[in-house]
Amino acid sequence: MLKYDYINLEHKYIVDKFIEECILSVHETSNKKRFGDYMDFLEVILKYHNEYSKKNEGRGHLDDYLNIIPHNLLCCTTGYLIAIETKTTSSKIGALKQRVMNASHTCMENISKIRIETE
Repeated sequence: MLKYDYINLEHKYIVDKFIEECILSVHETSNKKRFGDYMDFLEVILKYHNEYSKKNEGRGHLDDYLNIIPHNLLCCTTGYLIAIETKTTSSKIGALKQRVMNASHTCMENISKIRIETE
């Protein structure tokens, strides 16, 4: 699994599950080159997330930070799936898009329930 910053183990677990779901959905439809390109985009999203936490420490909005990966990865993954969809693959791709959308909804809903411990 690629490395990214998280606020607690609950946050990490929730986001890991979503990342894994997206990766699996893309892997099912990709050749080696396209999958590598997708993973490069995922790396960019994770770097952006990590840089946001470092550059905006104490200033950024926590909800923005917590949802950077889910929002951006949802757009990246559904965009990828839409781009490769054809008439012959529309049923399979449609099911994968729905699976990713459902996983995104679950991820963001669970993130909204995270309790932040303060001193």
